[in-house]
Amino acid sequence: KATVSVLYCHPLITANMDVFVKDAAGKRKEMVVKEHSTLAEVVEEAERVLGYEVKGCTELWYDGAVVAEGGDSSFCGLTGISAGDEVQAVYSNAKMKEEFKTGKVPFDHTSPDVMRGDAEIALLAAQRNPGLLRHALPSLRGDKGFMLSALKAVHRADEVLRHATPQLLDDAGFAADAIMTKPLPNLLKFSKRLQTDPRVCLLHKATKQRLLPDPVLSDDTEVAMLQIKMWSRPQTSCRRGTPSRNHSGNRNHECCLQHVSERLQGDKELVLAAVEYDGMSLKHAAGPLRNDPDVVRAAVQQNGMALGFASE
Repeated sequence: KATVSVLYCHPLITANMDVFVKDAAGKRKEMVVKEHSTLAEVVEEAERVLGYEVKGCTELWYDGAVVAEGGDSSFCGLTGISAGDEVQAVYSNAKMKEEFKTGKVPFDHTSPDVMRGDAEIALLAAQRNPGLLRHALPSLRGDKGFMLSALKAVHRADEVLRHATPQLLDDAGFAADAIMTKPLPNLLKFSKRLQTDPRVCLLHKATKQRLLPDPVLSDDTEVAMLQIKMWSRPQTSCRRGTPSRNHSGNRNHECCLQHVSERLQGDKELVLAAVEYDGMSLKHAAGPLRNDPDVVRAAVQQNGMALGFASE
């Protein structure tokens, strides 16, 4: 008997593959992995070729090769890549992603963990159908960065949040970032605790109604950012001659940058966000930023008339 761990790529085996297997004495023997072989079938063929039982198989993936190692015997694919942890660390999933994009490989509960735990593939799946996020590993569905990326990529935020882990939905920092990333219809997907959290509720409120000017909130960076995104009014562009809409399509409110504190009027990140929504917001930026190439360029790209507010 021998203990072997199989690095296995089903269902990416789209044609029969010749691979070598080494017996306990180190002698190489050739075996064929047939198209769409199951893991059990790969092991069965290895046992037939070796003439003894193979145990301890672990399903993993590798692009276009079947590799295994451990105990007294090991598989080595024709790629010549070493088996074991080294291969696991450097596996290529280019083919796996290509097969998924073309619909040859599903993203569901039958998919191997290495696929369900791949952020890029899971994000592609979410863009195709947000409900597929339920098949992503908990490690991804509990990852703040990944779930925020999914929020950006998917139209309906609630379709993403319903698949986040309970721990993440009880994270106030994630809730705040989620609200900053995409306006939410309500807070019901978050934990009961966060549904009454003052900070989370304030940020959510900032996406629903104007809170500026307010002497206390005018120096709150997150509130100001949300108010700029939601309530800035785009001005007429001399380039187009017509009112240019901001991202929310809102055309009924004046620029919010004029209502924030002097400190925030000098915050480059905030001012950049403001001029990207409404180039004429440059008028209310701090003096040094009205001479900043990045800020001026962004403002003029949104509205050519903003150049008149740039410092000489």
